[in-house]
Amino acid sequence: MNTSVEIVPKASLAIDCSSELCSVALNVDGQVSFREKLAPREHAYLVLPFAEALLKEKSLHFNDLNNLVFARGPGAFTGLRVAASVAQGLAFAYEKPLLAFSSLQLLALQMDKRISLSKGDQVVAVLDARMSELYWASFTKTEDGLKLSGDEQLGSVVQLKECIDRSAYFIGPGCRYLHDSLNKELCLNFDRLSEFSEVFPHAKDLFTLLEGEKLSVSQAQSLPFPVYLRNHVAEKSTQTAKD
Repeated sequence: MNTSVEIVPKASLAIDCSSELCSVALNVDGQVSFREKLAPREHAYLVLPFAEALLKEKSLHFNDLNNLVFARGPGAFTGLRVAASVAQGLAFAYEKPLLAFSSLQLLALQMDKRISLSKGDQVVAVLDARMSELYWASFTKTEDGLKLSGDEQLGSVVQLKECIDRSAYFIGPGCRYLHDSLNKELCLNFDRLSEFSEVFPHAKDLFTLLEGEKLSVSQAQSLPFPVYLRNHVAEKSTQTAKD
């Protein structure tokens, strides 16, 4: 008599559309695969096909997922809505737990992978918020990883510089607007700032944030929402056009 038991893989799907880069990643028993494309206006057309292709490669279906996770923002307004709506829809339809993490924290993780950070080092993750503004947040390297220092911010280049009280590493596409405002004293990677200005948040790094995360009953039963930081986007866009 055959008593073999089929081993069901542990699978998690991650989505990030917070910047120009659209990325979807699948983690199956620790093996990560992903699809990505720099396409700021195509996120809505790419996310589900990316996810379906990744699952098909592993002979899995959405119902086989153990959980889903997405980058909640801040970031591109339309992209955040796309990521949140797809993730929420899948979580609701297949009754799967859904978690969300900061897109700025994803950027900070990219720095931690590229430079050997020491305890106490500061990383400033910066995204382009358009309208002559930036999204940013500071993270401090600790024994337990990168921890947020203060709050996520939205403001001008001048406001960002005023918030920097010590030397830090800078990363993210928002850094494209900081070349004339920073120097080697403030920016520890100033000589490589152009390189780090082309680094985007990526869905695969959401698995790092998901590791060790304990799902509470409230998290499993509620759907997280995107974090925009900027309210009344359409109203402000109209006003900017008039100005």
